[in-house]
Amino acid sequence: MPADYLDTNEALRQLNLYFDVASVRASLLTEDRGRAWEDDCGRVFRRLWAALKQAGESHRDEQTQRLVQRALGLLSDVWDTPPLVIERGLRPETAGDLLGRLTRLQVYLVQVRRRLSEIESAGLELSVREGMDDLAFAVARLGAHVHALTSVYDLLMVRPCLRILEHWLFSAPIPVETEEEAEIE
Repeated sequence: MPADYLDTNEALRQLNLYFDVASVRASLLTEDRGRAWEDDCGRVFRRLWAALKQAGESHRDEQTQRLVQRALGLLSDVWDTPPLVIERGLRPETAGDLLGRLTRLQVYLVQVRRRLSEIESAGLELSVREGMDDLAFAVARLGAHVHALTSVYDLLMVRPCLRILEHWLFSAPIPVETEEEAEIE
């Protein structure tokens, strides 16, 4: 569809087919929502840190120590990142990186929880499980944020490139810039 075919109202209607603005805004971790998420992450991280440290001090066997140390290492890696996600705002690479690291942390927390269950440490297992439950909410919010950012970047950057590729692949002429558009750039 040529660019000059769409008037403004039609362009907005077409855009709404791809993009639910209200949903994206509700998913982004900005302003008060972002600060609340950052505070939740800090609270969850402190709770997990305490549970993991106690598990490491209470159980000295090699397997438990290895799992706890790996989980603590991953937790320390992510500790300072939530403020960066909020500070950098609409940059998906920071949030996407944190999401990946939090997912790896969740994998190790499951292994720690299973190990604590095997060695019948019900109190510590419950502490780790409650921390994991709280972390799941923070990770879900971050996942929605990353998805919203990715959809915005897809719409703004990828789709125009795909239109150019489509013209190139199918030998259709690329819409020519008008002199006014060239002067604006």
